[in-house]
Amino acid sequence: MQPRALEEADLAAYAQATLQLLGDARSGNPYADNRVARPVAARTARLADGNFLVAGPTSRARGLRDMNTLVLPSSWPAHAPAHAPAHAPAPRTADRLAAGRLRDSTRRRQVPCAAGRRPL
Repeated sequence: MQPRALEEADLAAYAQATLQLLGDARSGNPYADNRVARPVAARTARLADGNFLVAGPTSRARGLRDMNTLVLPSSWPAHAPAHAPAHAPAPRTADRLAAGRLRDSTRRRQVPCAAGRRPL
């Protein structure tokens, strides 16, 4: 096996153990069954791209909060292409403004950016 494949296999095993909340099991965890957890953990590991700090919290959140299993269609690729969005993007603000779905006061309001400065 290539070192990269070993890393991904290790990450998938870690994601599966975290997804199943091993050592702190939750009753009703839909991922308690290995047959259900394994494909979800493998996809999580693949999308985390070798990063345990991404795969761990993602798997833990699913293990703690999911009431139903995440269904992975067999038609999905093992990895998401870099250019493909993980979800459908929200409508653009300009489109919403053009459609008149925002009030006039909202159009005039300046929203501060993450750095705390207002746009010019």
